[in-house]
Amino acid sequence: MNFLKNHFKKGIALGAALFMIISLMPVHVSAADETIYQDNDITITVDTSDSDLEVKKTIVFDVVLDGQTLAQDVEVNNIALTDSYINIDADGYDVSFIGSGTSITHATGNDYYITFVNAIPNRYDVTINLASEKTSDDIRIEDTDSNTYYGTFSWVKGEATTSAYRRLVTVYVNGEYAYEQYVNTPDQLNNATGSNKQFWFTPSDDYNEEVTYNHPYALDKVANSDLEIYLTTKCPCGNPYCDCPGGTDCTCHEDCECELCNPPLGDNEIRTPYGVIEYKEPGLGGGYNLTVETYVNGVLKHTTDQLRIRSGEVDSLNFTPTSGYYYFNDENSYDLITDGASSWDQRTGWITIVGDRDDDNVLKVYLWTFENHASLDVERRLSVDDDVTGYIISYEAYNPETKQNEVFTYEATSFLAAQSQMIPINTDVTITAICNSPYEVSQWSSADAYTGVELTGSEGQNNTEAYGNSATIKVTSTAYTDVTVYIDAVREVKLPTEDDLISNKDECFDGNVAVVVDCINNLEHESSNYGLIADTFTIGQLEGNSATGYTTKVIITQPSEYVNRYNQVNGEHTRVDSDVKVITLKWEVVNGESQWKAVGSATYDVICDQGEDKPEKPDQPTVEELLLDNAVMIDCINTEADHDDKVYGLKDGYTIGDVYTKDNIYYVDVTVEADVYVEAYSTDMGSQHTLSADSKTSDVITLVYTEEGWAVAENEAPVTFTVECEDGGSTTDSGDEEDPNDPTNPGEDPSNPQEGENDETNDSDSSSDDNDASDSTHTPNTGDTMHIYLTAASVSLLILCIYALTHFKKEFSD
Repeated sequence: MNFLKNHFKKGIALGAALFMIISLMPVHVSAADETIYQDNDITITVDTSDSDLEVKKTIVFDVVLDGQTLAQDVEVNNIALTDSYINIDADGYDVSFIGSGTSITHATGNDYYITFVNAIPNRYDVTINLASEKTSDDIRIEDTDSNTYYGTFSWVKGEATTSAYRRLVTVYVNGEYAYEQYVNTPDQLNNATGSNKQFWFTPSDDYNEEVTYNHPYALDKVANSDLEIYLTTKCPCGNPYCDCPGGTDCTCHEDCECELCNPPLGDNEIRTPYGVIEYKEPGLGGGYNLTVETYVNGVLKHTTDQLRIRSGEVDSLNFTPTSGYYYFNDENSYDLITDGASSWDQRTGWITIVGDRDDDNVLKVYLWTFENHASLDVERRLSVDDDVTGYIISYEAYNPETKQNEVFTYEATSFLAAQSQMIPINTDVTITAICNSPYEVSQWSSADAYTGVELTGSEGQNNTEAYGNSATIKVTSTAYTDVTVYIDAVREVKLPTEDDLISNKDECFDGNVAVVVDCINNLEHESSNYGLIADTFTIGQLEGNSATGYTTKVIITQPSEYVNRYNQVNGEHTRVDSDVKVITLKWEVVNGESQWKAVGSATYDVICDQGEDKPEKPDQPTVEELLLDNAVMIDCINTEADHDDKVYGLKDGYTIGDVYTKDNIYYVDVTVEADVYVEAYSTDMGSQHTLSADSKTSDVITLVYTEEGWAVAENEAPVTFTVECEDGGSTTDSGDEEDPNDPTNPGEDPSNPQEGENDETNDSDSSSDDNDASDSTHTPNTGDTMHIYLTAASVSLLILCIYALTHFKKEFSD
């Protein structure tokens, strides 16, 4: 036993010694990650260490999301000099870092490796910048403090690997510093290569459209990281042709007529909102006829008178687009319609016209309101014949005239690569085929749809193929300057058969409602809906085309079949009219598939025939006797006039409606007009009265048919028209003068209110105080009495509380 005790004591001593030795040994121990920022979507942590062997640093973090600061001055200590990581869990956001003395690079997954480039300081500042993933952006440059909007900075880059690089944009106006703002962009943007820009700035309406930059060709994250934008203010004259340079020295004003605002035109100069046309007069040869048409985004906007110009020389005809409009040299920017092989060089103004000098030659100039563009070539496969004659282009673009985006739609008829269409990039462009009837396009395709180009169809798509007569193409990359779309196949649009419209009724007609029968004179008889019945209709011819839409008509030839079915349930009914009813069908895409779809339904109005039980409409003598002295009451609301209400019997000008049923009871409405009664009331009162604006000009008295015959329905008569006295006079028969202090005067007794006393137009408190004070026989004002009672009760309660407190204090002290 002693041996075991000694052995146990030695074991304990040995364990204690080992523990002391191990505790003195230097080892690396990592503490838990420290959280910099966390919410439902984003979690950011950083490694920390408590090892005495490692060199440790302090970093102060800021977290910014899409320009908004989420966390600021978050200090994290004990970050190891080597092998330290930031973990950023932020799905859907791009990440970048800003900070001197450190370099933070992506390692793997959500981990970013921290490198201390300058290891001397102990404290560093790092901004973690997050931005929503995107390949393009339009960022408003706006000083919200001064409510000044400078314009929009835009960038587009389909192959952008990140949109979270934070760069500073500084705005200068008329050479002076105005504002600065951080924006998130890709770290590399290039305007130097290709025909499309990857960044640009669109000024607001207060500034001229001409913009200059300190780095116009490329933005990076080194020397060209920050962008300076130089703007000039517009001249306030308001003239679109103003040549005033703008700025604080501009002396022009609105409607100014100086030469800066209204520059004189040259002898052969034509100014349009879209550009300036200059031409040379014909020489010894006599010149040529020429009309110049200007198209904007494919839409004809301006046509000159017929000109007589010189041909075959430099500057024979020049066209200078207005700011905001572009034409692209040698890229289908014009058509010259003549009898021969004519041409025009926009850069030199050299125009060559071949043909008769007196022909109606036409120059079509094509302008565009977007600079970033792609050339769209639409071609037909060999298997597609000439049944496809053209296509309609439609897209949204900026309109410099209205200074807002608008939809431009135009028709193109060429399938030649040399006459392709200009389309804006990063924009949905719809192509709708124009085909000879009865055909339409069923399939499109594009080899460019793999990358940088999206192709969708009105009936769906599969990889590079799109289905339906319309397709939508969107160029998402600035690298794509030429795109080709092929028309692969066409199909015939066939009229529906009778069986199609009966068997597929739920697809053709919403809720299978093709025909409606509606009883219009009996509220108890609800309308009934029917699908088409065989042998009751015919189908018309195919109308329209693939561009405007195919339609056809369903003509109901046997309406009695539907009315008879209605009568079997609701009793005998008769059609109101004999018009032929037609249902229009449209060939349209429904749930990704083209089909015939009805536009509305055919409705037949019917009236029910109750046979011998249905009473005849009451005649005039019957109606006048029923309403002999109880038809209309006139109520004068002018309190100064004090005119009594008056009830009149039925006067001329009324109308008797048709008999109708409700809940198996017969009724008829008598409509009375207010004017004749207002005139009679004015005569009786001796002063002119008119209807204040809420009164009806006519009203209806309902008669009901009973076992004894026609009678006035309960609470239906008299009807009331409110009027107002124009001169505020008194009645012609004033009667005895009333003593206001006479207790028998009911109008002065608050306990016996008379008609009109509580009218909202009256002041109920205007004289009550004086009357109450002078006449003790009046019933006291209940509101004042209650106020006195409450005041007395409050004083009593206060005295009681003071007594109780005093008594309690005394008892407590005793």
